[in-house]
Amino acid sequence: MICILNLQTKFFGMKYSFLRSGFPLLFGFVITALSSCSYKVYVVRHAEKATAPANDPGLSADGLQRSADLKQTLQDKKLKVIYSTRTSRTMQTAAPLASYLNIQTTPYGPRPDSSFVAKIKAGKKNTLVVAHSNTVDDVVNLLCGNKVVAGDISEAVYGNLYIVTMKGRKATLESRKYGRPAR
Repeated sequence: MICILNLQTKFFGMKYSFLRSGFPLLFGFVITALSSCSYKVYVVRHAEKATAPANDPGLSADGLQRSADLKQTLQDKKLKVIYSTRTSRTMQTAAPLASYLNIQTTPYGPRPDSSFVAKIKAGKKNTLVVAHSNTVDDVVNLLCGNKVVAGDISEAVYGNLYIVTMKGRKATLESRKYGRPAR
């Protein structure tokens, strides 16, 4: 069934009547809406890690505070997906936010690759990725399609928040800080 829209407007005192099929109007609206849709991917390094156990340390007291700060920073960003590697420190970094949003953290890894980033892009949802000092740059650069983060993050640096806004095939990067400065 074709919907008919009879739209009458006044323009400079002249009356115009447009008789149009509703389908082209609806189709145009949908295409415009879809082309303007965007989503954000938030990428962080795990919070400060404890010193033990050596093979898979959890978070230190500062790290637990930073994970709470991450929750405060992102709790209103309409996140739908959270990814983390399987290490204790990345899972614990994501845990407060995942719990607050009632989202199960999805493991990935151990290293991000093009298929992982393709999965993020295909989802087209606001997403958090918790990575490591030597993989944050990989995730951000793969999302952006070029090298925008120069390399690995120093072991002493925590609190960087990379926000990649995806709009169509275009990616833009914004870098921020969250939580208190690392000690």
